[in-house]
Amino acid sequence: MGFRRRRSRGRAHAYLLAALVGAALGGATAGWLASRHARMPAAPPPLSHSEAVSETTERAIVAAVDRVGRAVVNIDTTVRLSQEDVPRALRRFLGDDFFRKPLPGKGQGSGILIGADGYVLTNAHVVRNAQTMRVTLRDGRAYRAALVGHDAVADVAVVKVNARDLPAAELGSSRDLPVGAWVIAIGNPYGFQNTVTAGVISAKHRALPAHGDIRLRDMLQTDAAISPGNSGGALVGLDGKVVGIPTAIIGGAQGMGFAIAIERARAVAKRLIAEGDVAQPWIGATCRQLTAALGRSLGIEAREGVVVTAVHPGGPADVAGMRRGDVVRRLGDRPIATTNDLDEVVQETHVGDRLIADLERGGRRSQATLLVAKAPRP
Repeated sequence: MGFRRRRSRGRAHAYLLAALVGAALGGATAGWLASRHARMPAAPPPLSHSEAVSETTERAIVAAVDRVGRAVVNIDTTVRLSQEDVPRALRRFLGDDFFRKPLPGKGQGSGILIGADGYVLTNAHVVRNAQTMRVTLRDGRAYRAALVGHDAVADVAVVKVNARDLPAAELGSSRDLPVGAWVIAIGNPYGFQNTVTAGVISAKHRALPAHGDIRLRDMLQTDAAISPGNSGGALVGLDGKVVGIPTAIIGGAQGMGFAIAIERARAVAKRLIAEGDVAQPWIGATCRQLTAALGRSLGIEAREGVVVTAVHPGGPADVAGMRRGDVVRRLGDRPIATTNDLDEVVQETHVGDRLIADLERGGRRSQATLLVAKAPRP
């Protein structure tokens, strides 16, 4: 899962201007810098490998990788794609007849064996819409897997393989990890099984913008390289215990990855194993924060609220008559200014509850009554 931001033309020009100014000033300042050089202390030599990473730290990383790597698995899925999974421009080119039947597709991600009896912890988005799942261990053993349950909002899922005496990872704690602590990411980016990267905890308690039904809060941020396919793998401390589940990156950024804290993932996994799927409340609409640019692109006059960008066919919003481009100003008894406001209202409801949405469409106000449903299986 990634969030991308397009660089504006104005910003590109600003960078170019800065480079040109720097080049112009370079000749004027070169003589002054030369005269100052003799009085400036010499730059310290670069750190050697042994100084930058102590042998003790290096041994700890190697040991942690050996300890956890055996329990990190590759998850291959076959999925059925819907129209919503295909870019709009391509949908127009293919035409409606092309989508009379679901489209086959493939997915790939990572998981962690959390029990010798075959339970695998992963992200819900890794197994979303999966028709079949295949789990492959580092030693080459492969098994068909079945979904035990998922929590779409927490983006946590558990799958199970029919096997015994499997290598299981030990789950630790992220609470006492300080910012700057070493961590190791183990996963299968782009299908390269058991790839290892290392970095530090860059920040804690991060929140990311909503992505469909997924709401990512209280996340660990790390600069350990995370790529597509790492999702559902392991973020490991130097003690060889799992402290997080790599889940998201910011596309185009350098060293900005995010992991679900293991405390939350473990609590959700226990509930899923005990009860199966969590009955997540769902209104069947994807919404985004209303901005001036988004408003212009959709022809919306409103300047605040959240805008419906997709309505799931047959879902509560669809049945209630909501449409793409509607601006949600109020939901239930709460004003809606941000997507977080909307998420909080929905998550405080239960399946079967009714919510009245105050909408704005084409400059006119209206209401829609939503019957909260259970979120569909991934």
